[in-house]
Amino acid sequence: MKKNYLITCLGLLIGISVSAQIDAGLFRFPDVSKTKIVFTYANDLWIVPKEGGLAIKLSSTPGVESNTKFSPDGNTIAFNAAYDGNRDVYTMPITGGVPQRITAHGSNDRVVDWSNDGKQILFAAPRESGKQRFNQFYLVPATGGIETKLPLAYAEYGSYSPDGKQMAVVIMSQVGRNWKRYRGGTNGDIRIYDFAKQSEVNISANSDAGDEFPMWHEQSIYFLSDRGPEMRMNIWKYDTQKKTFEQLTKFTDYDVHYPSQGPDDIVFEAGGKLFLFPFATQEPKEVKVNLVSDKTLLKSKNVSAAE
Repeated sequence: MKKNYLITCLGLLIGISVSAQIDAGLFRFPDVSKTKIVFTYANDLWIVPKEGGLAIKLSSTPGVESNTKFSPDGNTIAFNAAYDGNRDVYTMPITGGVPQRITAHGSNDRVVDWSNDGKQILFAAPRESGKQRFNQFYLVPATGGIETKLPLAYAEYGSYSPDGKQMAVVIMSQVGRNWKRYRGGTNGDIRIYDFAKQSEVNISANSDAGDEFPMWHEQSIYFLSDRGPEMRMNIWKYDTQKKTFEQLTKFTDYDVHYPSQGPDDIVFEAGGKLFLFPFATQEPKEVKVNLVSDKTLLKSKNVSAAE
C-alpha cells in the first residue's frame, strides 16, 4: 500500500511538471548567435541555448514582438513591437530588461538586420516609397538617432556582403501573402547591389519562382526559394564566384519560413519546429525547445456581452 502511494504521488508530481512545461511549436521570426537562439512564441520573445532545451521568456507585454535579430557581438536583440502605437524598432539585452525605443515614426518600421560593425540597425519602411505596400531601407544608430535612407528605390529583405560594399536585396516580396506557388511579375527576386557603382545584377532573372530572405555568408548567398521540384520553400545557395545554384534542404510537406543567419548557422522554422543549418555540415537538424508557461490565455474569464 505504501509503495503504491509513493508511486501515485510521484506520478502526480511528474504530471504537474509536464503540464507546466510545453514541448512547443509554431515558433516565428527566429535568429541565431554564436550560442543562442531568439524567437517569437505566443507573441512574446524567448531565448534558448543553440543546442535547445528550456527557453527563457524575455517579454510579456500586450501585442506582438517580431523580426528578432542579434547584434554581431550577440549581446543585444533588435526587434519590432507596437508598444507606443505603430510598429517601431526596439532593442533589448539578451539578459532581458526594459526595451529601448530606437525609431519613432508614424509609419511601420520592420527590422531587417544589423550593419556588419554592429553600430547601426537596418530596417524597412514605406515612409517615402510612394506606395504603402512597398518599403525602402534605412539605417539608424543602434542607440537611436538620425536615420539615413539607402539609395534603393524599393527594398524588403537584404544582407550585406562580408566587406559591406554590396548587398543582396529583395525589392519586392510575397512573404506574408495568403497564397503560395505564385509565378508572376511581383515575385521576390534577389539582386546584388553595388553601393560604389550604384548598379545591380539580378541573380534570379532566369527563374519565375520566388526567391526571398538573402543571407550573404563568405562567397555564397543563401536564400529561400520554391524553385525546386517539391515546389516548397527550401534553402538554396548561390555561389557568387561560380554563378551556380544549389538546393540544400528538401522539405516536401511544409515550407521553410523566416530563415536567419548567424556566425556559424542558419536558423529557420518548418512545420512549426525550429531547425539549425550549420554552414560547416550543410545538414539541417531540429532544435528541441521546451517552454514553461502559466498558460494565461487558457484561463477562463468574463467577457462583457453588453453590445
